[in-house]
Amino acid sequence: MYGKCGQLNGFDQLCYVAESEENKPKAVSDESFEVLKRYCSDTLEEYDYTKELCCSDEQIPDLITQLQMPEGLIARCPSCFYNFRKVFCEFTCSPYQRYFLNVTEENREDSNGNNPPHKQMVTVVDYFISQRFVDAAFDSCKDVVFSPTNGYAMDTLCG
Repeated sequence: MYGKCGQLNGFDQLCYVAESEENKPKAVSDESFEVLKRYCSDTLEEYDYTKELCCSDEQIPDLITQLQMPEGLIARCPSCFYNFRKVFCEFTCSPYQRYFLNVTEENREDSNGNNPPHKQMVTVVDYFISQRFVDAAFDSCKDVVFSPTNGYAMDTLCG
């Protein structure tokens, strides 16, 4: 997946990119890279701080927005927020998406009936993640209390 292709039901859709020699991760701008360092530094470190990623500059603000809401709920527990961020940072920008993401549905037409030229919008993906990581991530978050409600943060995050 790379870049935005349109909207379906009010949500931006990412572009499907078939794996090929020409379709390799691309460099994000210096500005986007600096923004990513704040939220995805561990992921970037894992990839030797390469700027060649599977996310475009236009995707970075959406990623940050998606991480800011839960940050207020779970940042008081660094391991919980780390695990949460890792899932979203990897999903959005990993240069190795092909190893853990499988696009299962694409759509050529957006909500307005537009058909972006040579673009397919990703509408459904399978995200392969180990049960061990899921269990550890849940365990790191399950006891985090959200002060304003005096309830568990996971109740707020997961409904």
